Amino acid sequence: MWNKDLVQTWPHGQLFIISAPAGAGKTTLVKQLVSAFPNVVQAPSLTTRPRRGDEVEGKDYHFVSKEDFVQREVNGELLEHIELHGYLYGTSRVEIERARSAGHHVILVLDTRGALALQHVMKPVLIFIKPPSIDALRERLVQRASEDQQSLELRLSWAKKELSDEKHFHYTIVNDDLKMAFHVLASIIIAESHKIIKTKE
Repeated sequence: MWNKDLVQTWPHGQLFIISAPAGAGKTTLVKQLVSAFPNVVQAPSLTTRPRRGDEVEGKDYHFVSKEDFVQREVNGELLEHIELHGYLYGTSRVEIERARSAGHHVILVLDTRGALALQHVMKPVLIFIKPPSIDALRERLVQRASEDQQSLELRLSWAKKELSDEKHFHYTIVNDDLKMAFHVLASIIIAESHKIIKTKE
């Protein structure tokens, strides 16, 4: 059990971006993180894809129509956006700044292209979650049973591209044991929150 006060609060919170191939466990890890530390929040991305299973609007994603998404892009509300597997994904500028100004450390879950697009814009801490192997990732996706064979192969192909981007991240966590991976992730957030205080004084 982690002490919730281990993550230090600062008047303007830090931005963390977590990237991982589909099936690597990032969603579970982020949920555990925000549950353990009240001053760490997830800023949901916007997406035009349908909601899956137990996903919650405004918590996992903001599910919007393509027309709504495009209008937000035109209005300059998005920090970055991409098309991935036939759907649009984007990051809300207003939502992130509102949370950070309230003193929260913000977690964004983005694909590697989105993460690297924001690297020089907002100076985030980049954390990459990787599976033990491609074979292990394939097995997890098969067990998840949310993809047909064609979609599965597309995701695995994209996963190989994302794994090649790992070198651009500040941290890598291999998720071959969920409990250990969470301990490493929590340790990174705690350390970075203390570093923020020291550099801002």
